[in-house]
Amino acid sequence: MRLWLAFLTLAPLLPACSGFKASAADGGGIDVGTDAAPLCAGTLSFDNICVSPGPTAAMTIDQDLQINTDSDPMCSTKVTGAQAGKYCVIAATSITVPQGKTIRAYGSKPLVLLAGTTVDIEGTVDVSSNHNPGQTNTGAAANPAGLCTGSQAATGNSGGAGGSFGGKGGDGQSKDGLPGTGAAKITAFPDALRGGCPGSTGFTTSPGGAVAGAGGAGGGALAIIATGAITIGATGKVNASGSGGLGGSANRSGGGGGGSGGMIVLDSASTTAATGATIFANGGGGAEGGAGSGSGGTAAAGSPGGESTAPTVAGAKGGTAATDGGDGGDGSAGAAIGGSNAAGQEDHDGGGGAGGGGAGVIYAPGITGTVISPAATAPTP
Repeated sequence: MRLWLAFLTLAPLLPACSGFKASAADGGGIDVGTDAAPLCAGTLSFDNICVSPGPTAAMTIDQDLQINTDSDPMCSTKVTGAQAGKYCVIAATSITVPQGKTIRAYGSKPLVLLAGTTVDIEGTVDVSSNHNPGQTNTGAAANPAGLCTGSQAATGNSGGAGGSFGGKGGDGQSKDGLPGTGAAKITAFPDALRGGCPGSTGFTTSPGGAVAGAGGAGGGALAIIATGAITIGATGKVNASGSGGLGGSANRSGGGGGGSGGMIVLDSASTTAATGATIFANGGGGAEGGAGSGSGGTAAAGSPGGESTAPTVAGAKGGTAATDGGDGGDGSAGAAIGGSNAAGQEDHDGGGGAGGGGAGVIYAPGITGTVISPAATAPTP
C-alpha cells in the first residue's frame, strides 16, 4: 500500500468501529465495503458515472500526487455500466485539494474525480501537457487516436501547424515548400470525454542531419463531478492546456506546432469559482525554425514554444533575435480561441516557424469572466 494513502479520512458521521480503511486493492483508494449504496452522478451522456458499491469515506489530499490513469490503484475498479473501463475514476464522499497540493494525471484514460457530496479545489488539478522537468509531460488522454485529423503537413523546410480542437490551430510559415495548416475546429460539443490534439511536426529537406521540430502534445481530459457543489477557491487551479512545440534543429529545419488545449468538465448542482481561481485549456506556442548558416550566421536550433500559465496568458511563440529561424505563433488565450499563425521573418535563412495551438473545450455552467479560458460551452441539444 502506498504511504500517501494515509491521507484518506473517514467521513465524520461514520462510526469508529465501522472497519472501513484505506485500501489500494479496492480501487479508488477506499475500501467501501459491500453494503454501501451506489454513487451515480453526472448530467451529460458521457459523464453519468456509477460506482457500486459507492464510497463511504471522504478524501483530502495531503501531498502532491502523480496519477497514471492506466494503472494507478486509486482508479476505481467498481465503475459499472457504459462508462466501465473508459476512465480513471477516483471516488469519495467528498474530495478536497488544499492550497499548495497538486493532483497531476497522465496516461491514456481521462481523469474523473467523483464525489457523493462536494468537491473543493484550493490547490491544483493538472492534466496539461508541458515541458516541465520532473514529471510525465503528456496530460491524461491527450492526443486521442483517430480524432485529430484534417491538418496539412508541412513540406520543404516549413513550420508545422498548431493542434485544433475547440479553436483552430495556427498555420506554419512557408519556407521552400508548403506550410503546415491547422485543421478546422470542432463544430459541436464532444460526445465523449477526450483530450486535445497535437501540433504537427515541421519539415526539413536540409542536409547535414537536420531534424524538424516535433509538435507539442494536446492538453488532457478531466471531469470533476459532484452531486452537491464544486468550489474552485481563490488559490484553486484547473489546467488542461497544450504543450509548446519543439524548435527545428540547425540547418533550416521547420519548427513544431503547439498542441491544442484539452477538455475540462465541471458538473454539479452548483459550480462556483472565486476571484483568483483559474480554469483553463489554452493552446501551446508554436516553435521557431532552426537557424541556417547560408548568410554568414551560425547554425542553431530554434527555441521551443511555451505553455499557458493562466486563462489570459497565451503559450508564448518560440523566437529570438539571435537566430534567423522563423518565429512561431502564440497559442490561444482568453477570447482568442484560435492559435496564431507563425509570425515568421521577412528575410531569413532558417527554417519556418510553426503555428500556435487552438483552445480546448470547457463545460462549467455558471462560470464566466477572466477566471476561465476558453469560455464555457454547452452540449448541442
